This record gives sequence, C-alpha cells and structure tokens, in this order.
Amino acid sequence: MSRHKLANFLVQAWYRQHLIWLTLLLLPIAYLFRLVVLVRKYCYQYHLFTSTCLPVPVVIVGNLTVGGTGKTPFVIWLVNYLQSNHIKVGVISRGYGGNNNQAPVFINNSSHAIEVGEEPILIYQQTNCPVVVCKNRVAAANYLLAKTSCEIIISDDGLQHYALARDLEIALIDGTKRYGNGQCLPAGPLREPLSRLTTVDYIIVTEGNSLQETVMQLLPQGLILLINPSQQVDKFMLQDKVIHAVAGIGHPERFFHMLRTLKLRFFEHSFPDHYHYTKESLNFGEDAVIVMTEKDAIKCKEFATKDFYYLPVKAELPERFSGNLLTRVRQLLSKEH
Repeated sequence: MSRHKLANFLVQAWYRQHLIWLTLLLLPIAYLFRLVVLVRKYCYQYHLFTSTCLPVPVVIVGNLTVGGTGKTPFVIWLVNYLQSNHIKVGVISRGYGGNNNQAPVFINNSSHAIEVGEEPILIYQQTNCPVVVCKNRVAAANYLLAKTSCEIIISDDGLQHYALARDLEIALIDGTKRYGNGQCLPAGPLREPLSRLTTVDYIIVTEGNSLQETVMQLLPQGLILLINPSQQVDKFMLQDKVIHAVAGIGHPERFFHMLRTLKLRFFEHSFPDHYHYTKESLNFGEDAVIVMTEKDAIKCKEFATKDFYYLPVKAELPERFSGNLLTRVRQLLSKEH
C-alpha cells in the first residue's frame, strides 16, 4: 500500500462512527499524545515556557482538527474586512508545503509555492497585504513589525503555537466532518482535546447548517482560465468537454461537491494536501480539460495550457459576527500593549 493510500485509509478511519481495529491499536499513542499536549499547554500557562507578547494585537486563526476547514478563505475574508475598515493588517504564516521557511521572508509577486507554500501566496494575491513566512512565527511577527506599520497581526494557523501570545483566537470547524471519532492524533483527527474549544473566542463552522452556530459559506465564483486570469469562462462552455477535477487540499470532497452544484460532470482526482504538481502528474489525455482549486492553480502556472481552469471561492459570514468581531478588534487596538 502506498503512503498516500495508507494516509487516506487512516483519515477514513478517523471519520467512522465507531473505532475500528486500526484506531483501537493507535489509542495508547493517542493518550500519550494528549498527555504531552496538555503538559505543554500548562507549561506555557504557568510560565515554565515563554510566550512572546508583541506590541500590537495578535489574532490566531486555526483549527482543532487535521485537514481542511476553510481557514485560508476565512483569513482572506478577515484581512479584507479589517482593511475595508481602515485597519492596517499584516499576516504571518508557517508556509506549509514550502521548503524555504527557516528565515523570515515577505511574499511578493515573484514568490514560488515550492519555497514558501501556496496558501501565503494566495492570501497575498487576494488581499495585497504584507505576508511574512517563517517556521518560527515569533520571528515572522517581529520581522513584519520591523518592516511595516501594521496595527494588528493575523496568524494563519498557529492555534497550538503557544510561543506566540495572542489576544484573540478563532477556531474553524468543518461543518460536515466535525470532530470525527473525537480522538486525538494518531487515533483521530484532533490536534488537542475537544475541551480546547471552550477557551477560544470564536468558533466558525464551515458549510454548517445550524442557526445556533456562526456559519461560513464558501461561494463558488466564475471559472478562470489559468493562463489568462483576467478571462472568466462560462461553465456552459465546458459541459460537453471531458473534465478532470483536481484537488490537492485538506478536504477535496468539498471542491468536488461544489462542481456538482454547478452541474458539471467530471472525473475526480484527489492529491495530498500541498502536493507539488508536475506536467506528467496532470496528463489525463489529449482532450482533457482540467478544473482545479485556486490553491492548486498557484502551483501549475508554469506548465498550464489553454485547457487549465480554476474555481475561486469567496467566504461569506453573518453580519452579526463581523460587527461583533470589528468591535472586539477596535477594543484591542485602543488598549496599550
């Protein structure tokens, strides 16, 4: 069994209603992992480990589970929303999927996903906001503050990165998968016990359907031609084509479901999250039309053809949430750090 197939089998086991033999075997390790997580958290809480406080407010956007929860679209929405209210925002990211994240570096128009990861590039492109990538988020934040005049820092991921003190925590939850079997890694999808959610400031449920929850909807925009992003394509132009849908994200089924709502028929191709594509890996035949996520498109620009398209999404959140969040942020900005 290949590594990718084994990983898929394990993820499927996490989201079964009952524990199976594999997750039962992994339970002792999961209990040990949970213990280490709790001890580490208490070490920061009681100042045995140092958390760095910054002179500006820090907002952490993260998730409790492994896999896609719509974090990047939310960060893009949050940055644009704060900027529209005349707040100077900076973003820091670890740069998952990149191999050059040891020293802080700003994202620019020449940045490559193989070096800094595709998510920071996407955030930069969609917000025109200063974005710094570094494995050490404290170093990233200090570098950002030294080079810009930002008033608030958004940390893309980092809910478990307690070395950086935070003023606000926002956790995202997948509205379909939720918490799986409720177990910690590696027997389940949880990075921390479920009780951690009682300590965050906001919980956002992606594609949820409960009136009691703050729900984020991801709305598909028009199909874009990859070699010419200024050209939007009508979906009806592709209805008679042989379409291959490509998703290398944490929750590929969400993307495939979105394409089905657009009445497109296609062959599904799931790749690991942060997968580095080659021309050969997307060779599905001479007449194949490829439709992918915007995140995947960033890694395919160099070899894209006239048959490569991507589908951007836009986050939409309730007004009551955005208004409440803006009030909290302004309160933080009015306080001295």
